[in-house]
Amino acid sequence: MAKNALLEKKYQILFTIVLSTIIWCIFRFLILVYVPPESLESQLESTIIIKSDLLELSMTIYFLAYITAFTIIFALIQEHMAGNRIAKGTSFGLALACIWYFGLALGIPAFFDTPLEHEIINAFGDALPVLIFGIIAGVMLAEDNKTPVSRSRKDYLAIFIFIIPLVAIHWLYSFIFTDPTLATTMAIVVIHTLEQLITIVGLGFLTGILYFICSPGIRFQSEMKNNLFFAICIFGGHWIWFNFFFNLLYEGIFLHTMIMAIIDAILVFLTLTIFNKLTATVKTGGERGIAQNP
Repeated sequence: MAKNALLEKKYQILFTIVLSTIIWCIFRFLILVYVPPESLESQLESTIIIKSDLLELSMTIYFLAYITAFTIIFALIQEHMAGNRIAKGTSFGLALACIWYFGLALGIPAFFDTPLEHEIINAFGDALPVLIFGIIAGVMLAEDNKTPVSRSRKDYLAIFIFIIPLVAIHWLYSFIFTDPTLATTMAIVVIHTLEQLITIVGLGFLTGILYFICSPGIRFQSEMKNNLFFAICIFGGHWIWFNFFFNLLYEGIFLHTMIMAIIDAILVFLTLTIFNKLTATVKTGGERGIAQNP
């Protein structure tokens, strides 16, 4: 969607942002009130936001910023995504919500030693509003795509390409943060156990699903820009903002959490770039073979 088209839908965009933020606040402040991880509460110092009783205001601004960014992102990519408007919005919101839910429901217990049943319930307070946001965005901003989106084997293979790089980088952190307690106090995601390994494998797989859903709509002038947009704006924006939340609660972890999330985003970009180069080379080689042997 071009800039002019965004301006034409400015009221729908504003409505989507306002309604989705209100729904998120209702879930978080009235239905499923957020309860911080116990292990971090005992090991990290609370921020001035907590001490000044400004958490609800800060979380509202946090939600508003996230919804605003991803409303614009969805408006930009929805035109060539698969399905009708509801399918587009639902798939986009569900992919984002699954990463968010997975990160809270399984990631927090795996890495920060909190009760699994507690975080499973806790995670619904964010994941459901994100899913509802996607549906609202689809209804308000998307257009039905009557042309089927063609998928190749490369597209399906791309679902799995982020698993190994993400596992590798978070496993390498274990050689730096050999003491799991140190990793916890710095809010760094480090693989020390099988449960933690499974969590990062899940993150890599869900990142691939997000790419599978969004990639048909990412159509810039070059493949490099497409890769950057997904890795930095879509995955990176989502993952960085997810990790940024903990900085509203705890002092002294901003640099660590942001560097970790940014490294993950850069790794996704490099993985996509290498994957596209390799598959393009294989395809070119195959076409040459066919040309030489008609």
